[in-house]
Amino acid sequence: MNVSMLRLSVFVVLLITVISCRKGELPAEQYFGKVEYACTNFSNTPKITVFFNGQRLDTLYPEHPSSAIQVAGTTGKLSFYIAGTDSLIADTTITIIKNVTQKYKVVYSKELNLKGFVGTPPAIAQDTAAYQLYLTLGSYYAQYKKVDVAWLYVDENGEIKEGEIIKGVESGKLQTTVHYLRALHANGDFVTYALQLKDPATGEVIPQANGESFFGSGQFSNKSFNIIHIFDDAGTPGGSIIEI
Repeated sequence: MNVSMLRLSVFVVLLITVISCRKGELPAEQYFGKVEYACTNFSNTPKITVFFNGQRLDTLYPEHPSSAIQVAGTTGKLSFYIAGTDSLIADTTITIIKNVTQKYKVVYSKELNLKGFVGTPPAIAQDTAAYQLYLTLGSYYAQYKKVDVAWLYVDENGEIKEGEIIKGVESGKLQTTVHYLRALHANGDFVTYALQLKDPATGEVIPQANGESFFGSGQFSNKSFNIIHIFDDAGTPGGSIIEI
């Protein structure tokens, strides 16, 4: 065998070896995670477009949850916009987790000037209600960047008692923390609540423009999830319980 034939034989053997190795290689394993999203159904809630890392994922309709599968380990911004506009409802940075479903729910109401993420509370006890706070305070409260929200309730003997104080609540933003309160007394009657706003620096109650200190009163359905909206319209205070 001459030298040129020997070189050709060696080349063919090497080529076959490389091809055989490539055929035997297994593709790299790839894992995925799931993102579920939904929107609370208020009157006139619009269609919502969902984006991840700037790429459109879906169009979301009120009370019609949807989902998307993404590659695990990917980090990016999950964003919710009013469909067909650049009006942002809420966004957050997330990392897709292998074999895990992450759930997000947004709320939007033009009438209430309300937008943001709604929490997903665990199972709510039979005698309990869950809630998120939403404050829209006017110029009367402009000197307070944040306020403390102090609950009061009427006990089974008809006496007014102090309840939980939620610290550092900012006006104009739906608070993301989900809180809980007792909706029923031990005898099954509904608990009546009222609340006050306090100065975080002093702990003193902030009087309203009309001299009152309480923002209304109300009761909660047991096992319910609510947004508590506290507002001040040109010095006229008010509040509402929005069950969602």
